[in-house]
Amino acid sequence: MCSSDLFLAYSRANEKDKAKAVLEERVQNDPKNEVAIQNLANFELMNGSYDAAEGTIKRVLADPKTFTNGHEAVGDFYLRTRKFDQALQQYQSGINEDSKNAVAYKERIISVYQATNRHNDALNLARSLAKDNPKNLSANQMYAALLLQTDSVDSITKSIPELKELLKSNPTDSLLHLDLARAYFETNDRDKSLTEALEAMQDEIKSAQNAVPPHAPRLQIIDNARNLQGRIYEDRGQHAKAMEQANMILQNDPKNPDAQLVKDRAMAGIGQADAALPQVEALVQQYPNMGGARLELANLYMGRREFDKAAVQYQQYAKQFPNDLRGPVGLESVKLAQGKGDEAVNDMQALVNQ
Repeated sequence: MCSSDLFLAYSRANEKDKAKAVLEERVQNDPKNEVAIQNLANFELMNGSYDAAEGTIKRVLADPKTFTNGHEAVGDFYLRTRKFDQALQQYQSGINEDSKNAVAYKERIISVYQATNRHNDALNLARSLAKDNPKNLSANQMYAALLLQTDSVDSITKSIPELKELLKSNPTDSLLHLDLARAYFETNDRDKSLTEALEAMQDEIKSAQNAVPPHAPRLQIIDNARNLQGRIYEDRGQHAKAMEQANMILQNDPKNPDAQLVKDRAMAGIGQADAALPQVEALVQQYPNMGGARLELANLYMGRREFDKAAVQYQQYAKQFPNDLRGPVGLESVKLAQGKGDEAVNDMQALVNQ
């Protein structure tokens, strides 16, 4: 029985000491095998032996000629164990000693900044990294993703010129087109969002076909682009097109909540609200923080004149998203429907004056 099979057998039998001995023997027999060292360190860590795991992974630092990415391996260990200062030290040492891989180390430093809520530091480093390496796709994609990590429409609007600048250096990068599509969507420029989402799909398909060897397009890109298209079509009242996009996503990912919501909205739009209702109720129950689903549920209840139920959903939405006026406005629409026009008008005036 080979060592891998023996390790699995001992692990399944919960014979941890024997399983560890197999990994230790593998390292002893092949001390320059980084994978073997990492496997032993990971096993020790998972079994509560942090000091032993740290000692094991740091073996790679003793032989920099063999383990050229030793600082990366040790830094990643500290990042996984949330020892962020030590991780930064290792990554910085990697930059100093292995400058040709500085981009990879700086990307990891950005990850540490993100994990420690140093968002401005992460954004600034990502910006300089993308500027200095305009043809490096991973650096540009990381910067683009960070630009969109905000709830502020103003911040997203300001990110659009920078995203467009990134695309000048990488005009066929499907992920950058998708990020730009998201930015346009969040700033209510639906036409440009649709154009970029379509471009993201086309570039992803072409890239996959032209690869050597060819491979399937990344579903993450395709499905996210289709979701944007579906939402835009539905907002335009093009229910059939919206449902087509949602169904194509659900073929690949039957439990995709965003696609299910697009489909449910489209169903309601073509007069199948009764069929959509239980599915939207299930979405809200399973994903209580999914604001779009909660709003759609409130709207469906309004259509059924179940005003008390609609009010509950609008109230919850307003509580979850206090800066979004659709919750309070929805509540006032309930009051209007209930014949409380004067109260609704006064409340709306108060909202306007805030």
